[in-house]
Amino acid sequence: MTPGESPERLSRLCIMILRRWLRITRVALQHLRGPRSENVEVVQTRARHEMVRLERGLIILEIIVGIAPLLGLIGRGFGFGGTFSRT
Repeated sequence: MTPGESPERLSRLCIMILRRWLRITRVALQHLRGPRSENVEVVQTRARHEMVRLERGLIILEIIVGIAPLLGLIGRGFGFGGTFSRT
């Protein structure tokens, strides 16, 4: 968050994270009366589902992180080329 920026964005992010934990907790509470092993398995399944949802956009981020240094290198090459071609 930058100075002067509205805290609503941060608030929405916190609510999204809290919702994911609440979903996992709700599943645990729904299966509380069953056997412990079943409850653990259901909670782990729900947690895996939430992890898949969280990791959905990471592939794009990995691509951007991989390409960014190459774009910087290309920019530097053009900068040097432009500088030395003027002399």
